[in-house]
This record gives sequence, structure tokens and C-alpha cells, in this order.
Amino acid sequence: MKFHFISPFHNHGDYILEHYESIRRQTYQNWEIIYINDASTNDTVKLIPKDDRITLISNSKRYGPLFSRYHGITHQQRQPDDIMVLLDSDDCLLDDGALDYLATQYQQDYQLGYGNFYYSTGKKGCTYPYSYENFNRDYDWRGYHLCSFRYGLYAQFLAQDPNLLSYKDNAGNFFTRCTDFALFTPLLELCVHNNLQSFMNERPIMWYRVHPNNIACTPGQRTDVKNYLDSTVRPRPALYPT
Repeated sequence: MKFHFISPFHNHGDYILEHYESIRRQTYQNWEIIYINDASTNDTVKLIPKDDRITLISNSKRYGPLFSRYHGITHQQRQPDDIMVLLDSDDCLLDDGALDYLATQYQQDYQLGYGNFYYSTGKKGCTYPYSYENFNRDYDWRGYHLCSFRYGLYAQFLAQDPNLLSYKDNAGNFFTRCTDFALFTPLLELCVHNNLQSFMNERPIMWYRVHPNNIACTPGQRTDVKNYLDSTVRPRPALYPT
């Protein structure tokens, strides 16, 4: 079983080595990192370690994290059972056994994983299991890091939404905020619609960095992002209504 880390960055030079080291130290060693350079304007690219398990791809211009994740997931042919892991380059795995934990989960018939995490401030995230019986796009906004999924599930999403309308506003532009939500929600809908199994990481396995450029910084900023979520991302047509 191979894990493929999808890790976009824009000027993340202060964090990218710590990100890489948290993966390199894993006791489970069947992995690769796909770093997506989203038009950085500093020397972050030069800080990426030399490792045969690293692939670097670059956007022609700055597209934002949602397109970058899509680009990283789909830039080469993959096997249905390959595990995609969304770990941005300013975040880290929490301990050296994180991939062992995920590998144990995916040995079962799970298609999607999400779960508990810690903020870099030491505060635990707000994740808890989704209720499949009552699932809809109005569920409360909560964390779901670390998100992972089989590529076969993502291929089913692409077959249902080849124009990526789930990722775009009415003007056809990729969402610039709430991008984790935009990517995660259709996959969870697909699980619900097809009675596929997902799991929640009861054990925190990710460290989410709080810094001035993410939404975890101030209540006012979080409120602004939630308003964007409610007015722009949620109204996209559900692909897999229950």
C-alpha cells in the first residue's frame, strides 16, 4: 500500500523542511510526496530536500490550493487503491506512527478517512463522526484533518463531475477559500450515495499549523470564511443526494 502526499505550497519556506521530516521519519516507508509549487515568489523550491520519493510540479501561475491539489492528484496515472493524503506543506504528521495507523485502517474496505488533529497552539481540533443517515451540505462546519482517500474514489468523482463544477464559483473560477470543504464534501457524498465505507481517525495524527495566512488565526477571519462557505461553496449542486 502506497501513500501519496499531496502538498501544495506558496512561499512556505519556513515550514517545508519540517513537513518533509515528519514524513521521512515515519516507520511506514512506502510513500511519496508530490509538492505543487503554486507560483512561489521566494526560494522555497530550493529548500525542498533531494529525495527520490519527491516529485515537484509547478503551476504556470498562482491558482490557489484547490487547483493545486487537483493538479497533484491527477498529474499522473494512478492505481485505484493508491491512497491520496492531503497534507499541506505548512502542516505536519503528528508522530512517527501516523502512517502505520492509516495503513491499518485502509487494510479494511475503507474508501475515505478523516479525523482528529491538533492545532500548533496545542488545542485539539473539533472533529467528530458524520451522521450518514442525516448527511447533507448543511452539516456544521468542522475540521476533518487528516483527509485521505483511495484514488478509485476520486476517479468516481471525476466521472460524475468532469468539469469540476464542485470546485468552481458561478464565474467558473476555482474557489479561493474553504477549499478543503469543496474537495472533501463530494467525496463524502459519493460514499453516502454508494454505501461506501469511511472512517474517522480517533487518534490525532496531524498537526495543523496556525499562522497569519490561514483561517485559524482570528474569530473575525473565521467568520468571514464561514460566510464565504455558506454563500459560495455550499450552494453548489450536490452530486450524490441522499
